[in-house]
Amino acid sequence: KGVTRICINPQTLNDHTLQSIGRKGSTQEVLYWVTKAQEQGFEVNMDLICGLEGETIAHFEKSLYGVLGASPDNITLHTLCYKRGARNQKIVYNPYVNQMMDFGYRVLLQNGYHPYYLYKQKNALDNLENVGFAKSGKECLNNITTMADCMPTVGVGAGAISKYFLQGGKIERQPNPLDVKVYLQRLDSIVTKKREVINHL
Repeated sequence: KGVTRICINPQTLNDHTLQSIGRKGSTQEVLYWVTKAQEQGFEVNMDLICGLEGETIAHFEKSLYGVLGASPDNITLHTLCYKRGARNQKIVYNPYVNQMMDFGYRVLLQNGYHPYYLYKQKNALDNLENVGFAKSGKECLNNITTMADCMPTVGVGAGAISKYFLQGGKIERQPNPLDVKVYLQRLDSIVTKKREVINHL
């Protein structure tokens, strides 16, 4: 089948927040590329984060309805969590995070999306989870298998992570460089390393 699905994950559709979290794109650009992907026949996944610093319920509502307007096949609601390597390691509690998740769950159900996978991450605000919603028949198998650690994944592109299952139950992860220029500079060696691992599975 080849590539059938693309993830275009804005996290928020508020340009001020995008700038503050280091995202170089804009809301307009995100929605433009979603439309282009759909015109080419791709299924589209989109993510939003509940609890971004400085965002209110009104900010989240704007993002959610903006994403719904793009009509992607999958919408995942993530709870903000802080990870190693994040630019800002200071945890700023957002008091609206629970309301954002509850609102998102309710609105997505009302608009024909149903929850089909759930997972938790360490350091998530209010110990909440991430929930993936999809249109009927448009569930993303990769989301399920990745969370269940039951199928290898080859990550293609800057920041993508490959995951391989080796003998003895060992899991090997191969993250690609996040910086696009660095990724392109190292592309040959990245591909070679992936092939070496895949050939020995």
